[in-house]
Amino acid sequence: YSTFFLGPEGLVKDLLVQSKMIRDYCKILCPGARHIEWGKQWFRYRSNRGGTRQCHAEIISTRDLQRAVDFVSGVVSSEVSTLGAADRVLLGGYSQGGCISLAVGLALPFDIGLIISQRGMLMKQTMDRHSVNGEAVSQTEKVGGTHSDKTSKKPVYHSKPRIFMSAGVLDDVYLLENQADGRSWLEKYGCKVEFQAVKTLDHYENSHEEHALVRKAVLATFKRARKIESPKKVKRPLSKTLSEPSDASR
Repeated sequence: YSTFFLGPEGLVKDLLVQSKMIRDYCKILCPGARHIEWGKQWFRYRSNRGGTRQCHAEIISTRDLQRAVDFVSGVVSSEVSTLGAADRVLLGGYSQGGCISLAVGLALPFDIGLIISQRGMLMKQTMDRHSVNGEAVSQTEKVGGTHSDKTSKKPVYHSKPRIFMSAGVLDDVYLLENQADGRSWLEKYGCKVEFQAVKTLDHYENSHEEHALVRKAVLATFKRARKIESPKKVKRPLSKTLSEPSDASR
């Protein structure tokens, strides 16, 4: 099995320590975001709507968003090709990593085993790219107060993966109400969503309760995955970190 986490290492350590199945049979990759402006992030914000009921509609660099989606989609697709089974691959992330995981999950040309969003957000830009009736919606990017009417020529797929979402009741960045709205949108879109709100959790802290919920969802996904006969057991690395290509390497 393969699992990808776009976020802090606390959850990865928990999965490896608490689950023998994950420790013995799973390869975990941790693709890293680029260093943009003040630190590592998957996309830049052009507004400051965090902590409000418009936090899902932050004006962001859609160029950054698409670049991150393309990068992570490529990593996931490569692993699916190697395994020969999309349902044995999972993708998850925390905060912005959750935003990217949801965007990638809907954009892939196949359904992977599970998408995990830990206190992430289904961003308006992602919803705009996928309508509830399965038809593509054009995207525009707002930069410096103006819109660019460049519509992506790439094909738009409409996968409907199984999704696990966790939210913090005390989260003052990506509000619980907005995350619940995201769940409703995804369910209307056709995804099966498990939604867990942790009462004592804010946006930033590590939570053993949240880790346990994610671990349970991961193991349930592996149990659902179809069996693949392997000629012999091959030892695989427990974890590996990948970095998104920099501008200079492109």
